[in-house]
Amino acid sequence: MIVNEWRKECYSVKLAGKKLYATVAEECYKIASNGSELFEVLESTQEEADTRLLLHAYHAGRNGFSTVVISSDDTDVFVLTLAFKSFLPSSVYIKCRTQATTRYIDITHVVQRHGSDVCRCLPGLHAFTGCDTVRAFSGKGKMTALKLLSDTRDSENSSNWWVQIDKKSIKNKP
Repeated sequence: MIVNEWRKECYSVKLAGKKLYATVAEECYKIASNGSELFEVLESTQEEADTRLLLHAYHAGRNGFSTVVISSDDTDVFVLTLAFKSFLPSSVYIKCRTQATTRYIDITHVVQRHGSDVCRCLPGLHAFTGCDTVRAFSGKGKMTALKLLSDTRDSENSSNWWVQIDKKSIKNKP
């Protein structure tokens, strides 16, 4: 278990002046150079790390960290972070890596550029068009959905982009 590994004496130097939060099942442990303890504030029944890490980002922001960096190449994490940025009190960056480069995506900037209403629609759009656990619906891909969402962005019905996709599907049938 990761908590037991980080409790070892050899890691106390690496943890000097730092706190490491590790989740195991529903529990969360705060590990520091002087020991570890169960940290009930971050306990959660949420199984998916994709969403659980947002709880940790929220906690960091509420406890004085002005910037949070989430290291992930997962599109689900990117989409969820965009959707829930308004609840996170700090600046948030997604750190993405390839073999050749490392990029930091400024989530605050992306939300400001595209609008919080559009970003809040993204988890539904992402699930509808295919994500880690769901295949695309009826052959409609992300570009079709994004175009329709973009077309309805300025209207009051932007949160109903899936209705527009369904209407377009019906119109395209012979």
